Amino acid sequence: MGSAPVLEPLKLSQATISLLDKESKYCVGGFQPTPAMLARAEGCKLWDVDGKEYLDFISMFSAANLGHNPPQVVSRVIEQMGKVCLVNLAGHHSLWPSFAEMMCNKFGYDRIISMTSGTEAADTACKLARKWGIKSKGIPAEECLVLGVGSCYHGLGSSVWPLMDPSPTRKDYGLGSSMVTNVGPSGESLAYLDLAAMQRCLEQFHDRIAGVIIECFHGTSRTVDEERIYARGVYDLCRRYNVLFIADEVRQGAGKTGKFLSYEYLGDDCKPDIVTMGKSITAGVYPQSFILGTNKIMSLVGQFEMASTFGNTPLGIVAAQATIETIENENLLDHALELGKKWKDIVEGWNHPKVDYVFVMGADSNLFLHDTDGARFAALCMHKGVFCHPRPNGLRLSFPLVMTDEELEAGAAIIREALDQVDQYQAVPGDTSPANGGQTNDIERDVVQHLTRFSLDEPTVDDPRPLKVAVIGAGLAGILAGVLLPAKVPNIQLTIFEKNNQVGGTWLENIYPGVRCDIPANVYQSTFAPNTQWSQLFAEGAEIRNYWQGIARKFNVCQYIRFGHKVTGLEWGSEASHWKVNFDTSETWSLSEAFDFVIPALGHFNDWRLPDYPGIKDYKGLLRHTSNWDPTFDPTGKRVAVIGNGASGIQVTPHLQPIISHLDHYARNKTWVAATWAGDVRTFEPQYYTSEQLESFKDPEVYLAYRKSLEEKYWRGFRSVFRGSEQNGKIRAGSIALVKQRLASQSPEFIEKFIPEFPPSCRRLTPGPGYLEAVAAPNVSYIDTPIERFTETGIVTTDGVHRPVDAIFAATGANTDFKPPFPIVAGGVDLRSAWTPGGKWGYPHTYLGLATPGFPNLLWILGAHAAGASGTIPQAAEVQITYYAKLLRKVSSQGIKSIAPSDAATDDFIRYASQKFFPATVFSQNCSSWANSGVAGSFIHGHWPGSAAHMTVVRKEPRWEDWVYEYQKFDRDEGQAITIDVGRFGYLSSGWTKKELDPAFDIVGYLQKPGSDVDLRSLHENWWE
Repeated sequence: MGSAPVLEPLKLSQATISLLDKESKYCVGGFQPTPAMLARAEGCKLWDVDGKEYLDFISMFSAANLGHNPPQVVSRVIEQMGKVCLVNLAGHHSLWPSFAEMMCNKFGYDRIISMTSGTEAADTACKLARKWGIKSKGIPAEECLVLGVGSCYHGLGSSVWPLMDPSPTRKDYGLGSSMVTNVGPSGESLAYLDLAAMQRCLEQFHDRIAGVIIECFHGTSRTVDEERIYARGVYDLCRRYNVLFIADEVRQGAGKTGKFLSYEYLGDDCKPDIVTMGKSITAGVYPQSFILGTNKIMSLVGQFEMASTFGNTPLGIVAAQATIETIENENLLDHALELGKKWKDIVEGWNHPKVDYVFVMGADSNLFLHDTDGARFAALCMHKGVFCHPRPNGLRLSFPLVMTDEELEAGAAIIREALDQVDQYQAVPGDTSPANGGQTNDIERDVVQHLTRFSLDEPTVDDPRPLKVAVIGAGLAGILAGVLLPAKVPNIQLTIFEKNNQVGGTWLENIYPGVRCDIPANVYQSTFAPNTQWSQLFAEGAEIRNYWQGIARKFNVCQYIRFGHKVTGLEWGSEASHWKVNFDTSETWSLSEAFDFVIPALGHFNDWRLPDYPGIKDYKGLLRHTSNWDPTFDPTGKRVAVIGNGASGIQVTPHLQPIISHLDHYARNKTWVAATWAGDVRTFEPQYYTSEQLESFKDPEVYLAYRKSLEEKYWRGFRSVFRGSEQNGKIRAGSIALVKQRLASQSPEFIEKFIPEFPPSCRRLTPGPGYLEAVAAPNVSYIDTPIERFTETGIVTTDGVHRPVDAIFAATGANTDFKPPFPIVAGGVDLRSAWTPGGKWGYPHTYLGLATPGFPNLLWILGAHAAGASGTIPQAAEVQITYYAKLLRKVSSQGIKSIAPSDAATDDFIRYASQKFFPATVFSQNCSSWANSGVAGSFIHGHWPGSAAHMTVVRKEPRWEDWVYEYQKFDRDEGQAITIDVGRFGYLSSGWTKKELDPAFDIVGYLQKPGSDVDLRSLHENWWE
């Protein structure tokens, strides 16, 4: 059997090529036009410079709703041009008052404003809503919000661009309004059709929200009803919470949906507070837009606040008047419904295997296809004479309201024919195929070459494929991933799952009295966006939380986050080479989604749990973990117990001691209490920076010198972790002296309880200002007798003593065995059981603390072996994420399906850590700590086996030879089983690069001016060049 014939691409004429080249050279911006140079249009037809005829099935994005050059409108505009074209803000003109009266009466509003474009209309509507919110609702100006919904289009102006789905290019302009945005105050993005997210936002923050602006219908779901229910739901929520509902009718107004305004489908009782109209209201003949509203809003507008030079011009008014009259006089609303019904009947009658479904709403439609690239299909339709617009998996269509049945049927026949032929359409210049004897075509640019912004079936070697990447957790590590991965990995499709409704991780959840970081704030922050104005040397938890939430806002990380989504399991699909991520939403739905890569960023201390003592469920008083503190509970005058002497126990005890009647402090193990880390002495009282210091830190040179002097100390103290080192001995002597000094009034036996047998740093040193004084206070009992059980009223220790208390606070830390809190299954192995003692490995088994053999495309941030015993956690996370960016770039650009470390490389690393490095350190001495899962003598996984500088060097560049790869198959099937599998070199593709096909790209950008100072170390090394 021979192969199916290959359809060669449409060759563009020299005239078209010349004009496209000139446009590329001199013009910037715009959208993604189909590469035909149009010269003439009439009705539903278009002609290009070569005289080729097309049927317009997109109506110029709905603007030409009456077709091209509609005579009723054009004649009125020409007539008006003979009278007066422009009466701008300098004067009045006679047409505007009567037209304004007609519009207000027709649509049931009190006042109207006119602007030029739809973008201006949306901007004006948002300004109106904000003024109403400030003046009438009483919202402080700096807090007054107008919310949009992701994927609704309101234009690209500075003030309204942030209403849409966040675009990476917005960062290039410094745009990201926090007052007009589709990200709610909690950081949760508002998506179209996600009514629950809108409800959560308005329930919690309605007192700050002035208005919500949406396009009521999109055509992106399977049914009109689904979209109607959503839009009506948003309307009802706005009514419930006294929030303005703004209907943007710029795209779907003026009859496209079968009603004059699409919001009319929401019910007779639905009347938006503000309505915008544009482009199609003048049939695309003259740019004009209108904003209608009620007196309660419009009466707030003063002079010089809302106007446009070309708003309410005579030409725009007569064009709008003629458009409205034509729609009404020619019954075009009914005709829109008839067109839609006929089109739907035609498509469904095809019963074509490539058609998934067709969305129809009047003369607007979206055609969704199976396994068909929208760009290739739109190119073929243009080749055959139908002008339409591609979607990623189909076509967007908008029929002119004046289209005849014959024109619709003719265009539909072309689309039907294209469906049959799209698989054989040769869309890439230079394709070789049996159709051309295996010879390369002349390098002429065809239609798809000029649609390079859309996806092609066969990518060029420098056009990496998109990767769907899921990060789990939006604490410090997840926020850094949300900043760095999009900047470093082209085409990444990033999702961050966060179980809470805000970012911050441990600093969001831990709010117990005295919570703070025992590392200086100027050290415990990102390397690239420092806060120079920390209030204290050692910041409290709330200030740290605010910093990291500010980083998320500054870099627009929340656009990637799904708040209220708790991951419940991961399952690797070996055939598809993707992870199935199972998760629960805040609405208690259990859902799943496939991702190419999963990156858990779960944190060291996020999986807190109460101790499992007998009788704990019988206790009737307040029982809380310190990570789940109840801020409504007042401990003043109460008898309380604090279990645990780790960081949180040492911090909370001195804050409770002065206000309670009595405190029982249970400490099972001894721990070292230090006055300082790296020489920075902690005091119980806050150590505020002076105003003079903070002012000096505004000088970048001064601040950098200060931060370096502070941070360097945390890199230089690594010698203290080695057994028998002089530095460790000094720490031991200093800590003993501190204990004896602060407990001088206590007995030697009591003092001995605070001097462990193991060396400092075997268990984490904890600066404890005020702690030793608190445990020596007369209203505190320090109890090192083990707990036997709980009772209804208190705690019984193994010596039989029962101590009743009103409240018990478990400062017992978190699960630090690094086992994931949910199943992670690959090849029939669950990582939880594999890392449990007695399991396949019995401990966190990783390659360089990055990944585990047998679990492809699974990468850990700040997991086992996360960081050295020196340096800083934020820097360690940034280096690890940068390593992953390099790995993801390799995978996406070199045709790799999956990647995992080899068993041999992982075993060698584990052997180095457990047999060579850690035995020489104090970590391996007889203590239980979070670094060894609380079991003395077990495998040490909480530290990197080396210094922070050592870890940075090792993770600087991947050792690609330590990884195992599975490659994609780049097959070509031309109608029969013709398969070309070139293994690892499939990504070489057609032999082209994307850059050389772009005439505007500087292909010789590596050349520099003679005499330039060239840094030979980085010459030809930057990945983005």
